[in-house]
Amino acid sequence: MEETLDSTNEVIYPEAEDIDSLLDFAFLCKEQRNYSMSLKAFRHALKLYPDNEAAPFLVIEIGTILKNEGLYDEAIRLFSEAKNLPSLQNDPILEQEFISTVAYLRIVKNVLLQHRLGFISFNNIPNAIVKEIDDEFKEWRNLVV
Repeated sequence: MEETLDSTNEVIYPEAEDIDSLLDFAFLCKEQRNYSMSLKAFRHALKLYPDNEAAPFLVIEIGTILKNEGLYDEAIRLFSEAKNLPSLQNDPILEQEFISTVAYLRIVKNVLLQHRLGFISFNNIPNAIVKEIDDEFKEWRNLVV
């Protein structure tokens, strides 16, 4: 699916910009492996509907795409800021999950830097490094619990 732009180079989303249409569009783009457009659509939905109960799940979708693209700093910032979403205020379990995700992403970033791998996409991290990341995250979890 190609991006459609208006005269100001803004992406044109489905005509009915209700959250369901935007999510259908975002997931269709994701299914078609058009991650750039999917990311834009999920971000647009989050921008328009930050108070919607689906907002935390939009953050998860956006964060997953960012992680898979190796954009760890951006993903960390997203999850950190998302802790202020209204729908997270009354959900301590989901809020803790976001905190854990930030910790995991920071560990990923630091381990990659230690190994001088830069910010490679998550799926391209060698298995031995993933094991190191997971072991460090388990240590972190043991300290938090």
